[in-house]
Amino acid sequence: MNSDHSPATKSFIIPDRTALLQELDLTRPALAPVKDALDHGDVAAAENAFIAHLRTRPLHSHGWSYDWNTLPRDSAFRSSLAEECLKGRLSDGYNTYDVPASGIDWYECPLACLTRFGIFPHLALAYHHTGDERYLRYIVEHSLGYIRAWPIAGFAGKTTHEGWRHHYVVAAPWYWCMLPERLDMWALVLPLLRRSSAVTAEQLLIILHRLLEETLFFVPQIQKHVDAAHNSGGYMIQVLGVLSDVLSDFSAAAAWRRYGARLFAQYLHGAYYPDGFNKELTLGYSLAIMRTAMQCAALYAGEPEAADCRAQISSIATAHAALTRPTGSAPSYGDHHASAIGNYFYQPLLQWPELKWLRFFLNDPAASAPPFKQWPLPGASSYGGYYVMRSDWSSAARYLLIDGGPWGVTHQHGDKLSIALTAYGADFLVDPGASKYASNAPDAMISIMNAGFLHNVITVDGVDEYMKSNADLATRAPLINRWEQTEDYVLFVGSFDFAPLKAVHWERRVLFVDNSYWLLQDVLTGTQPTADIEQNFQFDERIEVSLEGLRCLATASNGARLLLQPLESPLKPVVTIADRAARATYSTQWYSSDNDPTMARQDFPHGRGWVARFTEKLYPAPAVTYIGRISLPAMITLALVPQPSASAAMPAPACPAAAQGPATTWRLPRRSGELQWHTTLSQCQVLLD
Repeated sequence: MNSDHSPATKSFIIPDRTALLQELDLTRPALAPVKDALDHGDVAAAENAFIAHLRTRPLHSHGWSYDWNTLPRDSAFRSSLAEECLKGRLSDGYNTYDVPASGIDWYECPLACLTRFGIFPHLALAYHHTGDERYLRYIVEHSLGYIRAWPIAGFAGKTTHEGWRHHYVVAAPWYWCMLPERLDMWALVLPLLRRSSAVTAEQLLIILHRLLEETLFFVPQIQKHVDAAHNSGGYMIQVLGVLSDVLSDFSAAAAWRRYGARLFAQYLHGAYYPDGFNKELTLGYSLAIMRTAMQCAALYAGEPEAADCRAQISSIATAHAALTRPTGSAPSYGDHHASAIGNYFYQPLLQWPELKWLRFFLNDPAASAPPFKQWPLPGASSYGGYYVMRSDWSSAARYLLIDGGPWGVTHQHGDKLSIALTAYGADFLVDPGASKYASNAPDAMISIMNAGFLHNVITVDGVDEYMKSNADLATRAPLINRWEQTEDYVLFVGSFDFAPLKAVHWERRVLFVDNSYWLLQDVLTGTQPTADIEQNFQFDERIEVSLEGLRCLATASNGARLLLQPLESPLKPVVTIADRAARATYSTQWYSSDNDPTMARQDFPHGRGWVARFTEKLYPAPAVTYIGRISLPAMITLALVPQPSASAAMPAPACPAAAQGPATTWRLPRRSGELQWHTTLSQCQVLLD
């Protein structure tokens, strides 16, 4: 073993075909004809014997995106992306490129991710469903063109942290964002290539030769990504498991599998909190890595190093399922976009007794609703900091999520204490999301939307949330947010301190009353006598809003409504849609006490009133911002009241308040009586009648 405990390897460059065949596990009875031919010095016969074996042997991997052995065929299937490839128009998921008559420019074309082979799944699916060999021939020619353009000798001395230039020119194939995905794509299409008479033995051998070389280069690189607890580490572990399956004829594969299992155990303990959340805290990515973890559990089943993973996989799946909105997906906090939760569950693992209940999210009529509503569970410690209040598990449920956790170890957004609210089948208050990272489409509008002021938070004198130190990124101990849940109410209390940039402390309190409506209270204290405050509420683009004095009425396309009713607030509402004016943010740059505080200030290219879904566009959407200059200390209190429709709307609950000295007591109606919420600048308490 090397010092990093990866399997010992000689040079990853395999000089010739004989050396390639000698990498096979020639002790296997199935490879006896290969060994016999090599023993007699007949390399051509050995090649033919190996390819004959490869074309017919069983091949399966839990890491594949698609299991070609079981995927039903659809003769009506069409893939526009596959057709575009055949016509010479390529996409890497970000940019497009019209291939000239001279062929692909493998170095300077605008496809940064060209060497990821992201087009392969589209071509492979088109072939699987239609049987049209043109799609496979394109995969082969694309592979061979890459191999000619980037000789393996060029990998010598490189690492996976090298090779990136920018989003509009080809990245080197050894870069971490290219290498594992390319290996994964080759492993995915190999089962189709090997069975096709349109793919020659020589073509298969060339691709296999390079696949093995790049795998040998790849294996020693994985450890540092796992040590960093980055999402790339989890994906690399999955890819290593796939390669140990697909290349299992080679003698190194068994060691890869053992090593992958050991890395998997390390990643589960290093990249995840005890409550099941990934330390990245970017839900679009975190959900994808949850699926990766589930696939790894299947890939490495039977390996002693991975034997204890079941409890943690169950914890991870449960925590992410708990965030699911009544509309079927989790809010897209952070980069990327979270799709329907069912897309992220690796279904073979749902046969585990402890995970069968997750079939509820696949609309399995035999599955019962989860045995909990609120998250975290009573008495459970929170590390990731996602808190969910919900009335029930129906599609019409009232649901609110608040982010009370650390910033996350990467892809940070200014979303601490930001809320997302869904009710009666409509997503009302949303995280603004993020666009793709790049696009050369002429009408593209690219924005990661990571500035705090875009989220459902507050700003103080134009300053939004900002990172102060490494301690902000992850937590070593359970969070100290207040979290109470009973049948009558659920209460969250968390805080953010704007010091040292602003001498203002912000505490956000959210009270869910009787499974019906919320009171949101922002408490501002500190040594400043006054402050300009913005209290933002970003709505989905399918929501229409209207202002009635200080009230905001939001209406969804299905008729559901959400009323924002200020109860105690000196702020005035304004509506913003598609603001293209630049403004300052403090969320995207590290604050350092060693520098002038203004160093944390950055210009952000646009204002509020947008949402994104990891496409090349931003979508105009109403943001309602309550603004004004206020005296400190102050308590700002609003009711958030969902209604099923205009015709079925109940009157907004009367929430009378009685002030006595520094305290205010709110009388909040519920179906049986009322509860009282006793609030001061320093504390709050719920009292039942």
